[in-house]
Amino acid sequence: MTLPIVDVAGVEYAHRCGYFAANGIESTIEVAASGPDAAQLVGTGEADVGVSAWHPLAPGWAAGAVPFVVAVDGAVLPPGAANIMVAPDSDIETINDLEGKTIAVNTTGALTEVALRAAFEAAGADFSTVTLVTVPIPEMVATLTAGSVDAMSAYEPITSVGMASGLKVIEPELLAGDFQNGSTGGFVALGPWAEANEETIRRARLAWVEVNEMFAADEAGLRAFIPVFTGIPAELAETMLLPVPRTTTEVANIQPSIDLAAQVGLVPETFDVTPFVAYPED
Repeated sequence: MTLPIVDVAGVEYAHRCGYFAANGIESTIEVAASGPDAAQLVGTGEADVGVSAWHPLAPGWAAGAVPFVVAVDGAVLPPGAANIMVAPDSDIETINDLEGKTIAVNTTGALTEVALRAAFEAAGADFSTVTLVTVPIPEMVATLTAGSVDAMSAYEPITSVGMASGLKVIEPELLAGDFQNGSTGGFVALGPWAEANEETIRRARLAWVEVNEMFAADEAGLRAFIPVFTGIPAELAETMLLPVPRTTTEVANIQPSIDLAAQVGLVPETFDVTPFVAYPED
């Protein structure tokens, strides 16, 4: 289960071009509305593996109530790949101006909310005054343009779509700072499934490495594939910021997301994520 967003384009490419098959994996790709939705489908047994940010899994891990494990690490989104946008004629200029306003996010408790909370904290603004409005990723720009929300917090490719539509960026570096210390998400599975499918997980990691090595050697090829997968215009795909994939699944790359979840109050305190990483490579 995955999303039509750039940081998981490699999943779709690996499926379509036979990288999974070449590593002995029969794959079927479906689209979920968000990372938490993908994780929910994994939890109900409707999918074996889903793509999700680590942050929405943190509360369940902290409580010991959700048996998800990290199967394959994903990617790091570069600082400029996520931002806060408002309408071109909006009088909102800074994060502090967002107090008491409505902000569109693709889902709550995930990457965009963590980034918002961290940005509000850094600016000394009161996040408790904000109303988050869940909006599907493809509808975000239209929702903001229509005036249904005061701002939106999004990441590529929606950020590029928003800028091409004339939206005003008031915070261009939502994923700077602590976000660069680790990956933002990846592939998750249920613990029992992971225990019974170690070889499948290791083969999936090999396929992930192979397709991302190919993209690293042929960035133009990746940019040409992005419109096929996401539906965004080719001219935007040529200039948008690209994620930086992780090619090993290490606790050290995932722990920073848990620490951030604690920093912004999604979990009471940080904890060691090691038990929730299947077959770590560090």
